[in-house]
Amino acid sequence: MKKLIQVHKIGKILAVILFTIIACIIILYFIFRNNKNVPVFSPVSETFDKPKFQEGVVHFEIKGGERRLLVKGRKHYLGEDGKYYLEKNIEIKIFPKRRGQKEVFITAEKGTYNEAKTLFILLSNVVIKQGDFFLSSNEVIFNRIKNVIRAKGEIQFFTDELKGEGKGLVYFIDNKIIKILSDVKGEIKENKYPIIFQCNKLEYSREEKKAFLKGKVFIYQHLNGLKSNQALLELDPSEKKLKSIKLIKKAKVTLVEKDEITNNPIEIREMKANEILISFKNSEINSVHGKENCYLKISSEDSIDKEIKAHEIELFLNSYQSANFKAIGNVFLKEIERKREVMGEIIIKDNKNLTIFGSKKQRASISFENNKLLAQKILINLKNNNIIAKGKIENIISSDPKEENSISFLSSQRDIHITAKEMNYINEENIINFMTDVQLKQGNSLITSEKININNEKKIVLATGKIKAFLYPEKEQGLITIISEQMEANDSKKIIIFRENKSLFLKNLKISAKEIEIFLKEENEGVKSIRANNDIQIKWKEYQASGDIAEYIPEEEKFILSGNVLLQESGKPNKINGTKLTFYLSDDRIMMENKEGRIITILEPKRK
Repeated sequence: MKKLIQVHKIGKILAVILFTIIACIIILYFIFRNNKNVPVFSPVSETFDKPKFQEGVVHFEIKGGERRLLVKGRKHYLGEDGKYYLEKNIEIKIFPKRRGQKEVFITAEKGTYNEAKTLFILLSNVVIKQGDFFLSSNEVIFNRIKNVIRAKGEIQFFTDELKGEGKGLVYFIDNKIIKILSDVKGEIKENKYPIIFQCNKLEYSREEKKAFLKGKVFIYQHLNGLKSNQALLELDPSEKKLKSIKLIKKAKVTLVEKDEITNNPIEIREMKANEILISFKNSEINSVHGKENCYLKISSEDSIDKEIKAHEIELFLNSYQSANFKAIGNVFLKEIERKREVMGEIIIKDNKNLTIFGSKKQRASISFENNKLLAQKILINLKNNNIIAKGKIENIISSDPKEENSISFLSSQRDIHITAKEMNYINEENIINFMTDVQLKQGNSLITSEKININNEKKIVLATGKIKAFLYPEKEQGLITIISEQMEANDSKKIIIFRENKSLFLKNLKISAKEIEIFLKEENEGVKSIRANNDIQIKWKEYQASGDIAEYIPEEEKFILSGNVLLQESGKPNKINGTKLTFYLSDDRIMMENKEGRIITILEPKRK
């Protein structure tokens, strides 16, 4: 019985407690139902009641860690379409996800958002700020889930050193990447002259400080102009100076050097390539580096001075705006004013020299006046225009009678080929020197020596040191061989003179004399005659002869020794004296005459 009473008491107590809880819930329900204020939202559920209309300064805040958001506005109401509307003095503050990032502030006059507060549409005088970045538009969509801002229509943007405008924009807040979708125009502030650009599209990474321009890119700085299909602009970390511009596809750069006093252009440099990198130093262009199918033109207002074609060209500009360059890969350089063409694997121009390097497969070359020079390395002094060449040298002299300083040597119709290990050209004297293992070839003729000097002004070819000349006179038969220490060919006088230790080999004749002269035909090619002077010694098979003057007439194949002539057969004491000894080379006869012209003897040497 006692136990039943205790159970009954406990039941009453529980009933009272349950009634009290239900009463409290009912009271709270009516209290909240009648409250007209905007509720405070839970950071977890992010749900709220739906006000029909509210006026006055209202706001709500979403916390939730990385997804914090603060929204303010003067009017706030729920539309019949189920969307929430904000009007007048709208402010949205987007808190950064990571440390070091800055808040994003958005202001507008009108706006709507969905119940989950994940999509905001802002209209009329929309302004976005993040640090020094400022953007204005008339319509902006903020996707809170992706943390992306999209602007429609015309937009304007600013930073401390960058500003521009365009149509349509996407701003990725987390990555700090800005995309402008069309009709982009912009400006980068620089110390002297701003850099102005325009293109179809732009993508700018604020963290990497890089802007990627796409479609019909034009960039200007004062008198300089850049053009391409695409471009990559890189700023320094402060965004206050431009580090570089890379032009991609159909790239073109035009740089103008102006007179500091008159401000008029004095030199124009134009580069075209598949890709061009422009580097800046102290807000001025420091270098221009083109790659693939490069073309560089340097000109004045009136004429073209230089043209360069290469796989790769790098143009360097110093403080005085003097243009030096380095060209790599099948390089061709044409200097219009100097009438000079240069080819090589690498060509480098600095303040003093122009240096041309050849490759294993192809030597460097330079064409000037009527010369074409090939070598492993060619150096041109830009001050005096002197030339030094080394390694596998070959110089081709074009024989052109119309050229004032043309050297014809043995033939006016055949080029002269000279090879050597070293070469230099003295421009002021118009003299070319070839040294070490020198060979001169023209047609079938060959001259070897230690050194050959060509004076274009005087039209003289001078060879010295261990000379061997193998001459095949044009349109004549037979080989003329001469050994000497010095040779001088005077193109104007049509004469070649051999001096010192001279020996002339002519068919079966060996002639020694103090001086041997070869007279060339004035108009037609070939040797007119050969003359030897003083202390002449001749060996013809088993006979020896001496005299004062000797002359060879190629057309008659006749060699004449005159003066005090002495003839003696080898190994025999008998001597024949006369005044004229004629060697008939065609039929191996010799004939001696006295001073009266009488024939003393006719000999036919014994055949071995």
